[in-house]
Amino acid sequence: MHPCWQIKQAVHIEGKYYIDRCNVIGSSASRAIFIAVNSLIAWIAKNKRGISRLASYIDDSFGLALRNDEEAYPPYGRSFPAPQAQLLRLWDDLGVPHKERKQLSGSPLTVISISVDPNRLMYTLPEDAHAQLVSELCHQEKRV
Repeated sequence: MHPCWQIKQAVHIEGKYYIDRCNVIGSSASRAIFIAVNSLIAWIAKNKRGISRLASYIDDSFGLALRNDEEAYPPYGRSFPAPQAQLLRLWDDLGVPHKERKQLSGSPLTVISISVDPNRLMYTLPEDAHAQLVSELCHQEKRV
């Protein structure tokens, strides 16, 4: 979240104020706003632009495409799966900011630390992510 906006994101917890620098969950409306906006964009993508096999999770969008079904996306100077390139163009038309480094495709993909292989219908938690999860759980157990 932009530093100028952070001052407006003070969250009161147990008598202390904390600044929500990310606006991910701190504000009670944050999640609902992200979901509502992305749901509207997904509706436009599916119903007005005909982008198929599109799904979303809060403010992330994802989907499936056949391996050779690609389209050029000139602003990034490369090709993407056709539905992804079409969604990027829609975002451009709507003024939705996006970053090239976040535009992933291929198989398998790592999504929220989980390796997703749609071709083998498998989800796998990589060893480093597994170790980090166990470490965090042990750390939380010590706090309780």
